[in-house]
Amino acid sequence: AGIKLTAEEVVTYIKTRTDNENKERRMYWDRIPGEEIGRLLKMAAEELGLPASMLKTEHLTRPLELLGGKTLGGLFEHHYLYRDRQEQDTITSVLERAGIQITSNDVIECIKSGHQVYWRRVPWEIIGEVLQKVADEVGVPLPFMDERYLTHPLALLKGHTLGGIRHLMTREGAGGMSSLTEKVGRSITAED
Repeated sequence: AGIKLTAEEVVTYIKTRTDNENKERRMYWDRIPGEEIGRLLKMAAEELGLPASMLKTEHLTRPLELLGGKTLGGLFEHHYLYRDRQEQDTITSVLERAGIQITSNDVIECIKSGHQVYWRRVPWEIIGEVLQKVADEVGVPLPFMDERYLTHPLALLKGHTLGGIRHLMTREGAGGMSSLTEKVGRSITAED
């Protein structure tokens, strides 16, 4: 076993690098344990006011006070260049390595705080959990909900809506709420 690098040490290293040095490019991201990258991302997300699982590319390339005005762009670039070329986007690769998973509470907190959710990254199961919480709030069984509930301001979301799911439905070819509830595994079957 070697020396374990911590998130705090990474922050200090990034903060103290001068502009004349090659900044984050010389950071050896592959030598930092995934759980420490997770801690680093959680620190950055806290500064930005959103859950770590809701971080997007723009957040990693934004100057952060935490890092003395520097960014986590090198982490993004490292994963862009060296990730498995599956059908996975770069930010998903970063979060996966960090052990950060999206939860329905993360989605709700992100919306409540006024941030936009990148719905294509949210697993269908989690979308189903969010929709179920909305159904519970409006007092309608999820399979009986229609699209108006996606654009209706909700107390659960501090007056925000789930309008982004409508765009996802269009993009994914889901032909309405019945298709959506089927995709999330919450439809009524003939046996019900």
